[in-house]
Amino acid sequence: MHPHISVWAHKKGYITSTILTNWFEAFGKYTRRQTKNPLIMDNLSTHLSTAVIDTARKNNIELLCLPPH
Repeated sequence: MHPHISVWAHKKGYITSTILTNWFEAFGKYTRRQTKNPLIMDNLSTHLSTAVIDTARKNNIELLCLPPH
């Protein structure tokens, strides 16, 4: 596998807060720290954990959550 590719999986196909936090940490390595990096996502409560929000702030990622349907 390519060294810049990371893969996480859940046996039922869910994205858990742990998986999302790991993804954010990997994604943060490739963002520009000088500018805001917008990321559009749903507003599922497990996706907006404290760890995810803290990691986003640390990496200058601006979370833009879609409204519920």
